[in-house]
Amino acid sequence: MIAAFYDGRASAAENFEERTGIAIGTDPAALAAIGITAAAESPYAGRGLRYLDVLPLGGGRNRLYYEMTRPDGAHELRTELR
Repeated sequence: MIAAFYDGRASAAENFEERTGIAIGTDPAALAAIGITAAAESPYAGRGLRYLDVLPLGGGRNRLYYEMTRPDGAHELRTELR
């Protein structure tokens, strides 16, 4: 299974609080968008999540990098080890 993350905004007006779309498939040439899901947005007002990147580290671990909306409405860059 292949997953790709892309700019899921509906228009340029959503540029500040971008949404992240998810596409999945078994071949990079034939991915299908599954739309915006709760897993691809901030849990805070505005719901902004963008610039998501996943770096495989081996051994089943990944490093995630992304920008998301904070509880106070500002944005911050984050990283997680999964």
